[in-house]
Amino acid sequence: MLGIMQPERIPLPTKDIVTAPEYKPPPHIIFGTPEDTYVSCLSFMPKRPKKDVVRQLLNFPKKLRYSMKMDVVHPEDENRDFILEYSLSDGTIVVQELEKRNSGRREGCFLKATLVAKPKTGRDNPEYYTPQDFYIGAKINIFNHYFIITGVDLFVYRYIEANPKKFPQEVRNNIRNYLVKQNLLFDDIMVETKKIQDKEETKLQSLEPDEATVEKDIDMKQCVRDFEAQTKCRYEGDHGELRPRTPPPEELCPDLIKDPTQLFHQYQDPRIFTENKVERSK
Repeated sequence: MLGIMQPERIPLPTKDIVTAPEYKPPPHIIFGTPEDTYVSCLSFMPKRPKKDVVRQLLNFPKKLRYSMKMDVVHPEDENRDFILEYSLSDGTIVVQELEKRNSGRREGCFLKATLVAKPKTGRDNPEYYTPQDFYIGAKINIFNHYFIITGVDLFVYRYIEANPKKFPQEVRNNIRNYLVKQNLLFDDIMVETKKIQDKEETKLQSLEPDEATVEKDIDMKQCVRDFEAQTKCRYEGDHGELRPRTPPPEELCPDLIKDPTQLFHQYQDPRIFTENKVERSK
């Protein structure tokens, strides 16, 4: 401009974009639960993990009970029976050992209320046992102690029937078959049978017969013809001997008077009576 050479533009200073480091939760320490370790790192003052209050209010008194036996590894662990209680309010598991006479062991708490993680699910973000994992014959690993579920409480089946979407079909069938074998669902079977019978009776009463179908299925003319044919083919005497057709009276006695009144009128005729009397007197 105006014959003056303009210098090159001065570049404006720019700020380097600094990205925040990606947050990674710390690994779980030995003490407490993974939830405690994670929550203690979110603030300067450690806090307790938040509880699901709604779940506790809805399922506070409810517990699912299963009978178990220990998978024998040592001979002294044979014939040990346990009761597993699963709390629906917080997901903890309690294991109680039952007393047996002359076993040398007393009944008591084998495991206090604890969240039991499944094996091989990771230490930092474990997956805990749920009722979907408990069925007859299931093998459970509780801190390297193996148990086999051998029975369930009737309340377990009631809970499964009330929440069918939470359980797979295999688990429902497994528990139902066990309770049926134990004869604990007799009343339920009778109620369901009664419902099915009532539905069938209602369905039959509501059906209106189709006239065309009735005429096709029941032909009165054909029934009459069949009845006449059976009437003609009657048997008498020995079994299998067909009775011959009985001829009419005209064929048996050709001279027989068809009308009985003619015989009466014949004897009332005075000429016939006089002729007979004269013949007798002669």
